[in-house]
Amino acid sequence: MKVKIPNGYNVVDEYRTDITSPAYINPTKRELHINHTTFDRLTPDEQDFILCHELAHRYTVSELRADQMAFDRLMKLTNSPKVAVNALYKALSGAMPEHDLRYARMLQIAAEYDLSHNHNENAKQVLQIANKLVENAKKTTVMLDLQNENKVVDMLIGQGYDVDEIYDAIERLEDSGEIGFEGAEYYASGKAAERKAERQAKREEKKAAKAEKKAAKQAAKEEKKARKQEAKLRKQELKNEAKQAKIDRKNKIADAKANKINAKAVGIANGTYDPMGGLGNALGGIVDKFTGGSGGGEYVDEKSTSSNLPLILGISGGVLLIVVIVVVILANSKK
Repeated sequence: MKVKIPNGYNVVDEYRTDITSPAYINPTKRELHINHTTFDRLTPDEQDFILCHELAHRYTVSELRADQMAFDRLMKLTNSPKVAVNALYKALSGAMPEHDLRYARMLQIAAEYDLSHNHNENAKQVLQIANKLVENAKKTTVMLDLQNENKVVDMLIGQGYDVDEIYDAIERLEDSGEIGFEGAEYYASGKAAERKAERQAKREEKKAAKAEKKAAKQAAKEEKKARKQEAKLRKQELKNEAKQAKIDRKNKIADAKANKINAKAVGIANGTYDPMGGLGNALGGIVDKFTGGSGGGEYVDEKSTSSNLPLILGISGGVLLIVVIVVVILANSKK
């Protein structure tokens, strides 16, 4: 490409399929959008024409004027007027009625240039055809332009243009005669004033819709932020609760240990501490049961004692084993 992007303009690379335009400019934001989905299909010279056209919109909102300015600038880079015709043919989808007028007008401009600068006699025939195409396009473009105005406005809003700027531009173009070919009858009948009133109503409607959309977006953003903050606080609460529960368990264990130590100290001081924890008395009771309480110095029947001797010895052995185990446990606990 030979066209240089002006200083201060940012090039935004896109790959869109929802639009057929290979490029568009937003002078307010100083952005030049390149839609590579269609832009990359053009030849380098055709790409230059598209860029010249978009950069011309820095000075005019008129598509016809931008086409003329782009053609004039392109002819300083290449001497082939056919490039502009081909570029416009590939760039315009034909979905909008004014596309026919733009293409016919570019064919007319190219034929005039080719005839006057390149002295191409074949261009005369092309020029005759172009003149007829322009006339036919003018007859149908006006009514369809007005019918599709809302579609154009919505498209420009989607590209980031301000609502007021769009409608002001449309009214300037209509006043200058660049759109609308009804002539004096259109203004004499009062249709121009009616159209402006309709535009003003739609302008306010679209501005209100835009403001409502912006408010809804902001509300959704604030709601999301509030939910996020609430979740963060709840997470912190759960963390604090878990931390407190851990502290409570630790304190409970410490209190139980302290109570045990205090009870031992009191028992030792009172002489009631039993290192076996009452096991000695329990074992003594068992032995007394089977010996008939002989430990107390009472008379014992030798026959009874001798007959129960194996059982007594077995119990005594078991008791002794239990005592040994308990002593070992206590000794380890003291360590």
